[in-house]
Amino acid sequence: TGEQISAVRRDIYNTNEDTSDMLDAAIQTGANTNKQLVQQREQLRHAREDLDEVDENNMEAERQMNRLETCCCISLIIQCCCCCCIDNKPITKKKKAARTDKERDMKISKQEEERFQKQLNIARRRKDVQEAQNKEGLTEEERHEEVHDKQLDLLSAQLAVLNDVAQDTSEELKYQKDVVMPDLRSAVSEQRGKIKDLDRRGQKILRS
Repeated sequence: TGEQISAVRRDIYNTNEDTSDMLDAAIQTGANTNKQLVQQREQLRHAREDLDEVDENNMEAERQMNRLETCCCISLIIQCCCCCCIDNKPITKKKKAARTDKERDMKISKQEEERFQKQLNIARRRKDVQEAQNKEGLTEEERHEEVHDKQLDLLSAQLAVLNDVAQDTSEELKYQKDVVMPDLRSAVSEQRGKIKDLDRRGQKILRS
């Protein structure tokens, strides 16, 4: 009957609206997750920069340790002779690896620009749905068909954005797992080894 058909059409409309609301919520959740991941990468980047400072301090300590070890009168604990005042050849600082993640940042910036355009497309599709609902001169069936088509366009636009958000999450997690964390662990291990070696050499000098 006509009432049953109208009820089915309302159900279809409401289902599409509910789906659209869920997609909006999923997009927002994904966007928040990606924002937190980027903040996490920034924290890891700062930690790596701090380790660079530790490395510089360790190199200076090693330079001073080399002078103590080569000093001919250290064991006499007297004023050093001229040979002890001559600086050893400075330890060459290792060229810091590029850790600005410049390429990754540029890619994210480009993705955000593309995402903004797709968000505008969602807004346009949502406006199309509203206009179809208020369009005059249509029968109930014509209005249902037009609104339904516009709702499907809206859902398609939302799914495109949600797919991008999910892909960004996957790429950022992979980048941190495969690039950021291994570099940080390697740097921590390297500095730990240097500190232990400096401590061992210092203890040896004190015992001499």
